[in-house]
Amino acid sequence: MDYFASELLAAAWWSYMRIMITISHVFISTSAFLICAAAFERYITISKIACQFARHHRLIIIGACTVIAVIAKGPMYFEVEVVPNANCTGVTSLTAIPSEFSESEPYKTMYKVSM
Repeated sequence: MDYFASELLAAAWWSYMRIMITISHVFISTSAFLICAAAFERYITISKIACQFARHHRLIIIGACTVIAVIAKGPMYFEVEVVPNANCTGVTSLTAIPSEFSESEPYKTMYKVSM
């Protein structure tokens, strides 16, 4: 959008930016959790402790990792707000700022800093 100075690309970017950032963070977290689960499964397999547990419950583990990632990263959608950029037109007519929700005290101290 910046290279071509296209208002159409800018409108598309600002319309899906929040959801795409949230989805990408959810998938990044899910993949990290799944890597940890695979390492744990490998440990269980090598040490011969309940080898059948991990094999039969892989879908449950995948679902749990995804749910945890959505809980951990889902609220990122509400952390950013797209607002008009004062005195700017065209491609730069919109900007992203931290939302009021993300700056509120319980969320800021307990969720935003710890996650």
